[in-house]
Amino acid sequence: MRLLFRPRASRPSLFLSAWLLLAWALPLAGWSAEARVVVYSPHGPEILAEMKARFERAHPDTRVEVQYLSQTDILAKLRAERDNPYCDVWWGGTTQFFDQGAAEGLLQPYKPTWAAAVGAEFRHPADDWYGQFIQVPCFLFNEKLMGAKDAPRDWDDLLDPQWKGRIVIREPLASGTMKTILSAMILRQTKAGKTEAEGFQWLKRLDEQTAAYVSSPEALFEKVGKSPAGYVSLWNVTDALFQKNRNNYPFGFVVPASPVPVSVDALAITAASSNVEGARAFYEFCSNVENSKWLAEVHYRFNARTDLPPDTIPEWRKGVSFTPMQVDWNDFNAKVGPWMERWQKEIRDRAK
Repeated sequence: MRLLFRPRASRPSLFLSAWLLLAWALPLAGWSAEARVVVYSPHGPEILAEMKARFERAHPDTRVEVQYLSQTDILAKLRAERDNPYCDVWWGGTTQFFDQGAAEGLLQPYKPTWAAAVGAEFRHPADDWYGQFIQVPCFLFNEKLMGAKDAPRDWDDLLDPQWKGRIVIREPLASGTMKTILSAMILRQTKAGKTEAEGFQWLKRLDEQTAAYVSSPEALFEKVGKSPAGYVSLWNVTDALFQKNRNNYPFGFVVPASPVPVSVDALAITAASSNVEGARAFYEFCSNVENSKWLAEVHYRFNARTDLPPDTIPEWRKGVSFTPMQVDWNDFNAKVGPWMERWQKEIRDRAK
């Protein structure tokens, strides 16, 4: 292609033509004045906006684009974008989804600088993901309508007649938290010497107690926090504390007295990342000591790392006690999908 210039063009015209040529040519050469890291995450909009701002202050030459999505939607988008990659970092979610992504070749290995500070149960065997946080289940309730002594205290309390029509649950198939909790109720029965069938019968009784399945965490918070009906739900301690202290929901919570499934909240770099250097920088930044302390203090995260200084453990954390359920997570994750499919087909009341 030839570019023709008039012999008597003014200096501004020559400069403009040269600039337009440069602007056209540089993208073709793969050059950009500003790098970009795309992050998909189920973490709330507040934490995403704040981490974006923190990272961009520390890395002024890089722009972070965050998309707040459910884990189900993240996995679906990564599949759809396999041949047209967009996302660089998957930040947050339970290992059932990350294991599925790893099995489908959607993630790439990366060993963070703090890899030795987490146990084998907190990482993928081929380094495709690492656990940054743990999630502790709880019963969520409106403390304006009831006290902790009036709320459910243990799993079987949910089946008491007083809670019929007063339980609301986040749509399980879209929620790693709820998939883990419901599947753990089946595992709980088998650990007690019962059968999987008896575990599903327990879930059937819970479904009969349930008033509604809601489409998003925000809808769940509205139901429990603003309805005069006195709803309770199954959720996690992190959100209970954050929504109470940041968004003024009147939430109280009770951690079940029996063992609870303490799940891993992971992060990973996508196999199709077009900015691996930037993805690694974000990965390390969001999990460094400074941000781990901030995430624990301000966002009520249970950090998975064991090498963090004592001053990174906030006061609220010292007041939360729980007994972890003994879980073979590889076996458990393999069963969650089939179990939840059966729950959807045989148990769930679709009118709710």
